[in-house]
Amino acid sequence: FNGEAKSRWVNVSEYEAFRPDKIAVDGGKQNLKELNAIFSKPIKEVLSLEMEVDDAALISIDSNGTNVCVCQVNYEVH
Repeated sequence: FNGEAKSRWVNVSEYEAFRPDKIAVDGGKQNLKELNAIFSKPIKEVLSLEMEVDDAALISIDSNGTNVCVCQVNYEVH
């Protein structure tokens, strides 16, 4: 499943050939902890200019980029 909860089929040979991402393996959790200490508040502040944001945090990092989780407690679907 990807970040949008959509499943994606993986080719068996592609799966067998997969090697862990160097950034994720070499201290991924510690990197996220340090990056969140520096950037979580500024990310929240920038996003708050456009919408109400209760929290924002980097939740993953690898050579393809990062994923940010944004929380809105009073979120309403219109």
